[in-house]
Amino acid sequence: LEVEPEVERLFRDELDAMLRALAPFPSIVVWVPFNEAWGQFATDEILADVAHRDPDRIVDGPSGWKDTGSGQVRDLHVYNREAEWPEATDDRPQVYGEFGGLKLAIPGHTAVEKGWGYDACDSEQDFAKRYTQILETVEFLVPRGLAGAIYTQTTDVESELNGLLTYDRRRFKIAPEALAELHRRILAGRKAD
Repeated sequence: LEVEPEVERLFRDELDAMLRALAPFPSIVVWVPFNEAWGQFATDEILADVAHRDPDRIVDGPSGWKDTGSGQVRDLHVYNREAEWPEATDDRPQVYGEFGGLKLAIPGHTAVEKGWGYDACDSEQDFAKRYTQILETVEFLVPRGLAGAIYTQTTDVESELNGLLTYDRRRFKIAPEALAELHRRILAGRKAD
């Protein structure tokens, strides 16, 4: 992708500011300079620069759609197409950088009246059931080379209603205790009830 010089300068300045500001936080384990090809340019150069500047953290290469073979992980987004999970093409671990995308709008807790998600749920019980099913599908990918998986997002954001919490962070769509138990069971290799 060709970008205007001013756009590239702004991107690089903001990336630099982000790296400097967030470097001290140990909770950051992966840098993701590009997500799903939105504005992606000079990919290999930028990923190499981030890895050089912070050699102690993983650099995603890039998240989602337009993998160039650089970065330290191959990050796939295959919503509802898990059967298409590809064989590894290089020695980088493969991660499911976004999965789930379950939409549940809880009235009074959204930023917009109508939003979206990949699959709509009609209740918190439906959300929990569907989340469990998706986790079991993700578990199926482990023998096929899956090294990690990240649910779409922690909270709803503006028009995306596919978080685990609402936009205002006041309601959980699935109880934290139930979520923790479900993750423990899946990680232990036991099917959820």
